[in-house]
Amino acid sequence: MSISSAGTAISGNTTSPLAKADFDNVATSALAAGQNLPQMLLSACARWAEKPAFTNLERSMTYRELAHDSANFAAYLRNALKLEVGARVAIMLPNLLQFPVALLGVLRADLIAVLVNPLYTERELRHQLVDSGACVLIVLDNFGAVASAAITGTAVKHVITTRIGDVLAWPKSLLIDLTLKYVKKLIPAFAIDGAVRWPDALKIGAKQARVNTTAQPNEVTQLQYTGGTTGLSNCRNTTGNQQTGQQNFGSY
Repeated sequence: MSISSAGTAISGNTTSPLAKADFDNVATSALAAGQNLPQMLLSACARWAEKPAFTNLERSMTYRELAHDSANFAAYLRNALKLEVGARVAIMLPNLLQFPVALLGVLRADLIAVLVNPLYTERELRHQLVDSGACVLIVLDNFGAVASAAITGTAVKHVITTRIGDVLAWPKSLLIDLTLKYVKKLIPAFAIDGAVRWPDALKIGAKQARVNTTAQPNEVTQLQYTGGTTGLSNCRNTTGNQQTGQQNFGSY
């Protein structure tokens, strides 16, 4: 997955955008103005509205689309699911276009993101869900079987499932989803009662009242877990100020 800002691609082999002079102008001014993290990111979306923000499987999403879809998702979480400020939302997605939409939607709804390794086993996933207190899980179908077994005994009340093809154009979306499920057999059968499909969540959210972030910059925005290579993963709270200082999103 390539990440573009102002039309410039970023990969793991390039110089960190944190070294660019304009980063200080964006992040520092956001902090000085008292902006929280989602406000800073939304300012970037407005600044680069027609530029590609993310590209995956030859499909690009502009900053305008990111702002639009994340607004619908935030409205779904807060007004359709009736989540309270500070509720934890687990995101179990690989590098797909759904990921930035889900993350920004969670942040601008003043909820707390819990990023989950998509390759977790049932035991590892259950540990993180219990430890974080997540009440919502967003999961790719490929990992749905693990999720369906792991959520028992956790605080998860709402599950949102998505396919890789959900944000791709037809017929490519259909071809990819069918290939993954029936040819490569990478989507084991699973069933989660009451699970909502990603496109349906966005459609429902589009009909809900808009949500405006009011979180303070020093409030917790994300629960970041270790890789768990030497045991079960451990958690670190991350505040909006800390993440703003690390952001390269729309900063140049």
